[in-house]
Amino acid sequence: MEQVGYKLVTDTDEIIQTWGGAWGQCPAVPNPIICPNGDVVYSPEVDVVYNGVKLVPWMMDGPPVPQQVPMWAVRTVLQNDNLFDQAQAAITASTDNGLKNVWEYGNFADRNSKAIASLATELGLTDAQVDQMFFDANSLEV
Repeated sequence: MEQVGYKLVTDTDEIIQTWGGAWGQCPAVPNPIICPNGDVVYSPEVDVVYNGVKLVPWMMDGPPVPQQVPMWAVRTVLQNDNLFDQAQAAITASTDNGLKNVWEYGNFADRNSKAIASLATELGLTDAQVDQMFFDANSLEV
């Protein structure tokens, strides 16, 4: 796990505010913090309770899913996973022109795009499988 920032949380772990959150870019301890009751705490310490809230490290289990990968890499991963022919057939049969255009002419695939969601549905892929496809595609080199 890697620290990516800080969270201001209640005693029930409700998040009040966050700082950071980008993989590999943990900011310094925020100074000051403002408690929900309006109190200002200068030079706060981590894991110390201030008026019912405390500053805690924000940890991530692993790197974030790449949000954009080259289409050639998506096609390569589909080939490596023996899904290319099934994808090609699903796209050919689809009435979704956006999906067809991304497949034929797109330079990049966006993880949260309608086209990728449509293709994943056609192939019966779970969100975790699509995430892994994006990790795999991102790791390929020309």
